[in-house]
Amino acid sequence: MIAQSSAGIYAKLGYVMADVDTTENLKTGDKYGNSDTTGTMVAIGYKYDLGSAFVRADVSSTDYDEVSIKSTGGSTVKADVDATAVTLSIGKAF
Repeated sequence: MIAQSSAGIYAKLGYVMADVDTTENLKTGDKYGNSDTTGTMVAIGYKYDLGSAFVRADVSSTDYDEVSIKSTGGSTVKADVDATAVTLSIGKAF
């Protein structure tokens, strides 16, 4: 968590890393190698304390850098992945 207000609203900022593993079986015999990518994540949410437990909900957006992979036959595949998530957590405070 980056910051949380006294009203329970919070914001998060993060750095993400992901592996891109290719598992294709092409009739041409071409193969693509694996790659990796990085990106950033931002979220806003609300946390409600229940004494010895809590409920937390947030919405996040993750933007990964573009990935470009060239096959052994010379073809190039490009991907630009973004993700949006809605999360609900229930937990016990220790």
